[in-house]
Amino acid sequence: MDLEPLEEALWAAAERRFGAGVRCQRDLVRAIKAQSARYTRQHDDDKKLSGPTSLLARALFFTLADVPKPVIALEELMSRYQLVLPPRPRILDVGAGCGAMSFGTLIWLQQHHNALKSVELYALDRDHEALALMTEALDLAQKEERSTLPATKLEVSRIALDRRGATKRALAHKAPYDLVLAGTVLNELPPRESAALVRQLLRQLTPQGVLLITEPALKECTRALHGLRNELIVAGTCHVLLPCTHGGPCPLVAHEDHWCHESRIWPMPPPRMRQIAAACGLRRRDIKFSFLALQRAEGPMLKRHYTMPWRVVGSPGRLKGRAERWICGPLGLHRARGLERHRRAGNESFFTSRRGELLDLGGSDAHQERLLITDETRVEARDPARLWAHEHNPST
Repeated sequence: MDLEPLEEALWAAAERRFGAGVRCQRDLVRAIKAQSARYTRQHDDDKKLSGPTSLLARALFFTLADVPKPVIALEELMSRYQLVLPPRPRILDVGAGCGAMSFGTLIWLQQHHNALKSVELYALDRDHEALALMTEALDLAQKEERSTLPATKLEVSRIALDRRGATKRALAHKAPYDLVLAGTVLNELPPRESAALVRQLLRQLTPQGVLLITEPALKECTRALHGLRNELIVAGTCHVLLPCTHGGPCPLVAHEDHWCHESRIWPMPPPRMRQIAAACGLRRRDIKFSFLALQRAEGPMLKRHYTMPWRVVGSPGRLKGRAERWICGPLGLHRARGLERHRRAGNESFFTSRRGELLDLGGSDAHQERLLITDETRVEARDPARLWAHEHNPST
């Protein structure tokens, strides 16, 4: 995925709005470090960052860092389900910021939607300057000779999501939508307001439409997403498409030390981002996030291309003589274990499996506390997103 044209468009848009001073790396690095500290811990409202330099940090660094997240999620969605999108899809981006979720989705559509003619995009955010930067960057990116974006008609609206009446009117403005995007939004709201917002978003979907939610991979944010998922299922509000292999309650809610998130290694971020990351001392090849893809409960669920009962939800440890994986499925959360002496061609994929992969363990007894992989176990593994490398696996 070549993000260099988008990176150039974002920098050009920033210079148009704020002048050549945006190239002052010292101020930008300071703002990125401050923003990164906030993103990598459970934050509170008193520490929110604002101002032009903070906006530039989000636009020129974190927007690009977040673009792969919807790409990974949509790639898995297409792999596992018969995704139905019209030639001119209508998309809503809630809490759009500088456009990370939108840009990632547009890039993915351009690459994978063969019948795509154009996109109608509606973006909402409380930050007028962020929306203005997104608008200008989109316009410039579409004019790039190497543009990876489809023809897109963008409409933006400034709205605070905690203003319920105004939010309800804004969401319904151009409904129904084929895709609704909500990136790093729910963790900014109290739990009750998060649940209410998701219910509103589901109501704005077409019968075949999908709501894609991404959140930080922090334990608190992700476990809140697990709890919200359970609340929606109990209420009969939605079908769960991703990341789960089942539509029942989330087994991880009962296990306080576990949370399910995606972890990938991005082989080649764009050049300016690499340079700034080095100056900040940050590792920007890591893509980590939690996510949900949902459909409204009314109407049939998207048809599956395939089904597999387990998802790897934990990192492999460094274990002498054996491999262990935390796996989650309709029968709960289990620790699967295989001894190296039982490693064979038929079960090799268990020993090389990584977080986020789907597994079929050939009918192993999931009612045991531990699933044992023997030399007779037949294991099938599949990377549903088929993109980039997973986190490092010490067993390989």
